[in-house]
Amino acid sequence: VVIAAEDDFGITSLQLFRSLNGSSATPMACEVDGSAAQHEEIELPLDRFGLLPGDEIRLFARTEDNDLAGAKGAESPVTVVRIISTQEMQELMLREEGAQSIQAKYQASERFLENLAEAIRELQKAAEAAAAKPNSAEAAAELQKKIQAAQQSAAEAAKNMEKLAREPLPIDVDQELAKRLADMAGQASEAAEQLGQMVQSQAGNRPLTDQENEQLKKMAEKVASQRSQLEDGAIAPLEKLQLTLPLIVDQQRFAELAAQQRDLAQRLDSLRASADPKDPKTQRRIAELEAEQQQRRESLANLLDDISAHAEALPDDPDFSKLKTTAKEFAEEVRASQAAPSMSAAQQNLLSSDFPRAADQAKTAADILESFLSKCQGMGQGACKACELAFNPSAGAPSLGNSIKQMLAMMGMKPGMSQGSGQGMGFGFGAGGGFAMRSPGPNNVGLYGSLPIPQQRNSRGRGDRQTQGFATNSSASPQQAGSAAADERAEGQAAGQAASSVPPQYRSQVAEYFRQLAEQLGDEQ
Repeated sequence: VVIAAEDDFGITSLQLFRSLNGSSATPMACEVDGSAAQHEEIELPLDRFGLLPGDEIRLFARTEDNDLAGAKGAESPVTVVRIISTQEMQELMLREEGAQSIQAKYQASERFLENLAEAIRELQKAAEAAAAKPNSAEAAAELQKKIQAAQQSAAEAAKNMEKLAREPLPIDVDQELAKRLADMAGQASEAAEQLGQMVQSQAGNRPLTDQENEQLKKMAEKVASQRSQLEDGAIAPLEKLQLTLPLIVDQQRFAELAAQQRDLAQRLDSLRASADPKDPKTQRRIAELEAEQQQRRESLANLLDDISAHAEALPDDPDFSKLKTTAKEFAEEVRASQAAPSMSAAQQNLLSSDFPRAADQAKTAADILESFLSKCQGMGQGACKACELAFNPSAGAPSLGNSIKQMLAMMGMKPGMSQGSGQGMGFGFGAGGGFAMRSPGPNNVGLYGSLPIPQQRNSRGRGDRQTQGFATNSSASPQQAGSAAADERAEGQAAGQAASSVPPQYRSQVAEYFRQLAEQLGDEQ
């Protein structure tokens, strides 16, 4: 917990108040030196509090100054820390990292098996050396050491794999793979028991028997088979799913963008008859609508770039070749269409107060986007088919089942038809519709978004009568902005706390709002 307090003269008191599940807040005094700025970092030993999922810790701080006329105080807002379950944590990671968050547990299991396989290989070498020198005390001691190391590796693999198999996500693939992982953990536990028996039988420092050597051979073969099953039946298919899933989301984004462009065109149509370009209210509305059209145009460009990048990232695999070609062709065809130019024309006509043409151009852009919906749906369906091919039950992989729909639902895409999406995938955006539609991209991963892949913020439009709608809000990339925010927080200055607690993309939107407001006020004057 970081507390920062500032005063114009000096601070005499700084306290942290803490309560659990609505209990009375108890204060904890912090050391102060009387200077005008205090910065305190306190570590809460959560592991000793006996917390359970659902528990809430409420925190706030209080400070007082050294005013001779009477101390004045201030208190921070209450901060709530909620303890979440393992499944909730997995869902948060799923939103941030997609299928990689599922894949990670099986990669970790493979590493434990790899360590066990290496320990068994070392044990077999030591057994051969002890058999070659049956009277060597040094060889016998080395053999005993290697048996104990292998037994420890097997016990560690069993413990950790069993832990990873607990509480799988409510996704068909993860449910099935978790069962297989639990079986492997049981087999590793059996291996640990067999190796433990070898440890006891080696008390007389003798070489391994033929039966024990055969046990080691079978043990090594079983571990190799388990590693192969994890790689071919879990890790590789999940990696392909991670590469394919973005194109499924891109399909939904395109359908949503087409619906939003249609909505914008319908609202622009209301300006045709009665709008007075000189009316300040109309001018404000024109600026808002032009900015919205600018964002739609930028969203389309970002989306097409993402589709091309996601298609290029697909592996050189016959199962993905058709999808790769289809996605690239779709992006190129939309770029070559008049969708983006029509959006730009709508912006220019808005700024020149030619409202009928602005509405017509916005409608034309919506018509063009909707004409590509069937091809976009084909791309999404092809991506789903490629995912199904990546999971080959006949080769040991689990059936994909409803995993894609389940993952999309957990990632914030609610079941149901997207507006204007026809027969689509049956999922619409659970959040982020309207003017501030979220658009996944390669630069930013965080909990502010609701989609499964890294996200990229679309800048607000900032066209005006001087730039004819082509100026853009050139701000730092999300990664750079995030770093800047982190630097501000690291400084620990109270004056910077309010700004650094707001995500950078929203700060830039507020700045853009005031820029437009200043422009309108200047025109009125």
